[in-house]
Amino acid sequence: MGWVAQKISDHKTTAESLPRLWDSLRDSIGNAVEEFKALISQPGVDRGDCRARGAKCIRVWKPGASIEIYLSPTDATVKLAPGTITIAESADSGDDKTLCGYRLKEDRSGLEFCSGTGDALTADDVSIMALDPFLLDPFPSAYIRPQKSPT
Repeated sequence: MGWVAQKISDHKTTAESLPRLWDSLRDSIGNAVEEFKALISQPGVDRGDCRARGAKCIRVWKPGASIEIYLSPTDATVKLAPGTITIAESADSGDDKTLCGYRLKEDRSGLEFCSGTGDALTADDVSIMALDPFLLDPFPSAYIRPQKSPT
């Protein structure tokens, strides 16, 4: 296969694989938020699809703050953007932050998330990068729901 045919094939594979890649990240974020809500008694935490930064964007909010996690097809990255609500004491610059990239797998069978050093990442890895500091810093220990002990 010549380089032109390869470029066209890669473009097609990327376009076909992007929805599956996004679905895996959106599902991981959704699962993390639902798990947080089940374990932490903090009202007002939730998530939902948004179109603020394109078709592949999800907003996560908590009292006083929100963030948007989205795929940027122009530079093949996953970005974190401050949402529409900010905390007064926030030192955030207001700029979008690149969490990681995405690329064709080595065998060109689809897409995968990747770190700046080239390591492959899972959707859960990316979800942790986006949500850990947002949901768990500071750690909401005052809200932890008591766990039922097995009988």
